[in-house]
Amino acid sequence: MKEWLIFVSFLYFNISSGQDISKPDEVNYKILFGEKYFGAYSYLSSQQWITDTLRLSGIDPAFAKAIVFPEIIRFSALQNALEMQGLFTLYVQYGASYANFSVGRFQMKPEFAELIERDAKNLSGFYSQRFKNVDNSITPEARIARVNRLNSMNWQVQYLIGFMKIMDQKYEKIRWTSATEKLQFYATAYNCGFTKPEKEIRKKMIEKHFHTSSFRSNICYNYCAISNEYYYSKK
Repeated sequence: MKEWLIFVSFLYFNISSGQDISKPDEVNYKILFGEKYFGAYSYLSSQQWITDTLRLSGIDPAFAKAIVFPEIIRFSALQNALEMQGLFTLYVQYGASYANFSVGRFQMKPEFAELIERDAKNLSGFYSQRFKNVDNSITPEARIARVNRLNSMNWQVQYLIGFMKIMDQKYEKIRWTSATEKLQFYATAYNCGFTKPEKEIRKKMIEKHFHTSSFRSNICYNYCAISNEYYYSKK
């Protein structure tokens, strides 16, 4: 156990605090991320069931997929296997304060799942029923069930839908100036934490924190700018 903790701590040590910017990146992400970009693009294009599931839930598939697109660029099967082992070993026993790794294609954390499970039950209409029977407690039994859900693409899509519904309800009174503004806000909230105050999310919309390496790089990019590029490539 001690050796595992040391390994995990080393793997996720933040080398840099990242860079802030005053406007979204003016970068060609297709060139920048190369095969990772096109691999993520190909994955989403090939998963028609994801598109159909989002559409049946009343969600614009291109919009929702744009939110998670940068996370799919980051996804590594080998790293994911290590992170899943860490969750089964540490999160299940001790909770998110000990292990809160991002896992799956959509790079979701247990703490994110806990919050979705909690808030989705307050949604109006049909979708609240999707999480009605989910045990959103923090017992070891509930945690292991949560990790198993996060290890399922079907459930990752359901958590994404839950996120979208929660955001739509929470910010239903906002008059967005454009689809771009709304997408950038939602994508940033997904990346930095949707329970943060609106003002803080808007601040992070213009900051650089995204990187694809295991270690935090000195060069980071604007998360929502990558989402935006993907979204408009689908239009």
